[in-house]
Amino acid sequence: MRNLHLATPPETVSRLRPRARRIRIPLALLGLLLVVVCALAFGTILTQAGQQHQVLVLSHPVDAGDVITASDLGLATVSTGTSGIAFITAGNESTVIGRPAAVAMPAGAPLIAADLGSLPPPAGQAVVAVLIKPGDAPPSLAPGAAVWVVITTPQTQSTGGASSPATPATAPVAATVTAVDTPSDSAITQGVIVSLSLPSSDVQTVTTAAAAGNVSLALVPPGS
Repeated sequence: MRNLHLATPPETVSRLRPRARRIRIPLALLGLLLVVVCALAFGTILTQAGQQHQVLVLSHPVDAGDVITASDLGLATVSTGTSGIAFITAGNESTVIGRPAAVAMPAGAPLIAADLGSLPPPAGQAVVAVLIKPGDAPPSLAPGAAVWVVITTPQTQSTGGASSPATPATAPVAATVTAVDTPSDSAITQGVIVSLSLPSSDVQTVTTAAAAGNVSLALVPPGS
């Protein structure tokens, strides 16, 4: 009896042979791109963490209101880019000297801008704040502007029933605008708070008139 050998059809052989997997090129490129981005981000973080800067610190404790001098300051080295706090660097020492401490601080405390108050006015000058009602100052009023503080007398009622307009009570006071702020008091719904630098001798006159609402501001050329 002869052995019978069954031949496998060519079609069956081709179906049994494993097919080569197709590589999806777009997904491979996306994975490579993610690796590169992560590597760059990690390198940036390491670079920032490794940057060292010298910042200003207090060499001894100070109280609120103490004027900062050069002897109050020291230096410390910190890493930047990790804390998110903007310390005052050693190169900005001149912006610190002469300013008062806004809060009490211990020795070794690194300084930030919020720790410091505004520079005091020069000798013979003072800074006052006045409420300026709408229409009593130009709308373009801004810090640095030279102004005349015009003090007026209130309107008076004549015997005939007609009112006389407000008139200047004294000579205008030369001043410089240092700040223009919105009132924080919710009871004040109109006007702005204008800080003025002016001669100390005129403080009482201006503040008294401002409390009565008898102050207007006029923009003038610097030095007028």
